[in-house]
Amino acid sequence: MLGPRGRRREEHRALLRGHSLGRNTVATDRVLNVMALCKHGHDKDIVGRTTQGRCAECSRIHARSWHHKYPERSSAKGKAYRARTVEARRAQRRKWDAKNKDKLRGYVRKRAGVLDLPEKEAEPGHICELCGVAIAEKPVLDHDHSTGRVRGWIHRQCNIGLHHVEKPGFVEKAQAYLARSKI
Repeated sequence: MLGPRGRRREEHRALLRGHSLGRNTVATDRVLNVMALCKHGHDKDIVGRTTQGRCAECSRIHARSWHHKYPERSSAKGKAYRARTVEARRAQRRKWDAKNKDKLRGYVRKRAGVLDLPEKEAEPGHICELCGVAIAEKPVLDHDHSTGRVRGWIHRQCNIGLHHVEKPGFVEKAQAYLARSKI
C-alpha cells in the first residue's frame, strides 16, 4: 500500500509513460511538474526545497549520513561553531530574556518547583530576611524545596548556609565540631 508520496510518484511515472493507474483515474487528469521529483524520487513539492533549490529530504539524508560517517569531524565542527558564536548566542539569549520576562519567570518557577513567585523582583539594597543585613549584590529568592513555598529574599551566602542547616543532623555535627576545636 502506497502513501501519498508514493502514490504521487507512481502517478508521475505513469504520466511519463502515458499509462492508466487503475483506480478509475488516468495520470494525465492531473497536471504534474516533471521537475518536482528529485533524482532519488522525492517529491520536492511535498518534502520542500532548500534555499539552494535542492530536495530537502535528500539534504537531510546526506547530512545524517555525513555525521555518522565522520563523527569526530562532525563533533569538531560543532565545537568550533559553538566557540565561534558564543558571544552572539549570549547576546541573543539576553535579548530573548529581556523580551520574554513573563515566560522566563514561568520557566524558573517550573524548574525550581516554586509555587508563588513574588510580583516584584528584589533590588540590591534589600534587607536579607534571614540575617537582617542589607544585600549588596543581587538577592536570592529562597523557597522550601519540599513544598515549593517561597520564604523570602536573602543573601546568596545565607541561602547556601540555610541549605546545609536544612540537612538532617548537620547542626548537631557542626556543634560537635566546634566543641572539639575549642580545646
